[in-house]
Amino acid sequence: MLFLLWPQQCTTDTCLANNTCSNSLMTAGTTCSSGYCTGSFPAACMECTADAHCDDGYECTTDTCLANNTCSHSFVPQHTNCSVGTCNGAGACDDGDLPAATLEALTQADAESMVVQGACNESGKVVCFVADAGDATPTATTLAASPTASSAAVTRDVAWNITILTSGDGSKRAHCFCEDSGGLQGDVTTSATQAFDGTGPTVANVTATLVSVGDSTSVVSVHGVSSEKGSVHVLVLASSERPPRVTMVGMQGVAAAVSPTALTFAADVTVSLVTGSVRVFVVGRDGFGNNSTDVAAAATVVVLSPTCDDGVANGQESDVDCGVADGAGCALCESGRVCLSSANCEAGTLCTTTAAGSGVCTPPAVAEAGFFVSMTVTLAGDVAAQDVTRGARTALINQFAAQANVSSADVLVTSVSTVVGGSGGVALALKVAVPSLSAAAHAETALTTFTAMSNGTSPLLSALSTAEPTLASRISSSSSSDVSSAYQVASSLSEYGATSDDSNNDSGDGDQTVLFIALGAVAAIVVGALVAWMVMSCKSGGGKTRNSQPKVSPSLKA
Repeated sequence: MLFLLWPQQCTTDTCLANNTCSNSLMTAGTTCSSGYCTGSFPAACMECTADAHCDDGYECTTDTCLANNTCSHSFVPQHTNCSVGTCNGAGACDDGDLPAATLEALTQADAESMVVQGACNESGKVVCFVADAGDATPTATTLAASPTASSAAVTRDVAWNITILTSGDGSKRAHCFCEDSGGLQGDVTTSATQAFDGTGPTVANVTATLVSVGDSTSVVSVHGVSSEKGSVHVLVLASSERPPRVTMVGMQGVAAAVSPTALTFAADVTVSLVTGSVRVFVVGRDGFGNNSTDVAAAATVVVLSPTCDDGVANGQESDVDCGVADGAGCALCESGRVCLSSANCEAGTLCTTTAAGSGVCTPPAVAEAGFFVSMTVTLAGDVAAQDVTRGARTALINQFAAQANVSSADVLVTSVSTVVGGSGGVALALKVAVPSLSAAAHAETALTTFTAMSNGTSPLLSALSTAEPTLASRISSSSSSDVSSAYQVASSLSEYGATSDDSNNDSGDGDQTVLFIALGAVAAIVVGALVAWMVMSCKSGGGKTRNSQPKVSPSLKA
């Protein structure tokens, strides 16, 4: 350095960050060009005349004043006794304890390496390698000779991490030993077993937002979180398309890196669509190339612009891609679809408003009934909502009508939705119309005990196999759940003051009896009032009635 205050060889001269100089004295006895440093101001390099002038303060060095009046420092032989143990042959007094390694963690770095973290209780170096958990623990000599071992310089009690080349999945262990500056090797320390079983990461919290819509393409921004370092693949499809498999997303999706610290990802995906809507699907991939078990889907559908085939209820539609009252390009809704008025429903159906406040396009037989039992049916497998055709719904309706002992006209599929995640499949919401609360209780009991087994002999799958064999072949299991208590629709008896919610009430017949008693009381009051009026009329005009009879001519009396 230039312009230092003390241009002496017995000072350590440093230019500090504030552009000032620092000059610290070298240790007394340090060798310099003409002898030894005195270790005191004024800093000077002086010729030695005795070995004591060359003393560097280290007991494991031999300090000698040579004939040319300069100092020499040589290491005391290893194992020579010193104040706390023996000299290590590198100028330090060692306490005699073997250096030891403490291993903190074994993590995956990428497809070809892992990272071992730990610390040594002596300065020197650490040597590590990673092996299968079933392999025997190596000795320090064997470990040091391994072609896959890695080493790094370490400082006493200061944490270190070292990258080890490895490959393959399975359970792994790290083996390390520390070596002090004198070459003394400690025992091998083995980490806990870490499983790398070939399972890919889990992707969660996937969100998608529309960035832009151009003349021929749109851009969707996708964000989410992965459980592991690595990457993700993002596939954006039209909402009307069937949810993809993991392999499809992995091959066709846009790749994006996962932040190694926050484990988050972000990707802008260009889609060759400018109308309709799209759904986002993501698969994670770890450093070993293992994909996620399941496809993660964004919680929301990204609407590019409303159309009659975008798979979303938007614009003037009352339900997904149907129900525009003026018929502006979209079809009217079929039975079971949501409606705002009967103008949204196709011919032969009415918009029935339930006690819950929602409208459903309903066949007249169902619309006129006063009581319902509802339930949910799940068909697991490689199917989506659009795969459940009208023929499939008819087969299901007939099966449930037989189960509930009602007419098929009294069973309604109110909605069909795709199940995202897990085993996939579709969920169908059904209503069964019954003539009375007692019949509702019977139907509820019948449907509650109806549990379709996960095989081709279940009533549901048997019915579908006959009506829609292709669809049935893609269903792995079926089940029923969420059977509700009976309730009334607002368009029936509730218009006359009847209670519209009998859920969780086993005394349904009593409620109906109360209704009939109430109606009978009203009728009795009306009849009583009419009779009273007639009596009063007779009392007030009885004489006139008798005198008004026509007189009979005497000639006719005989």
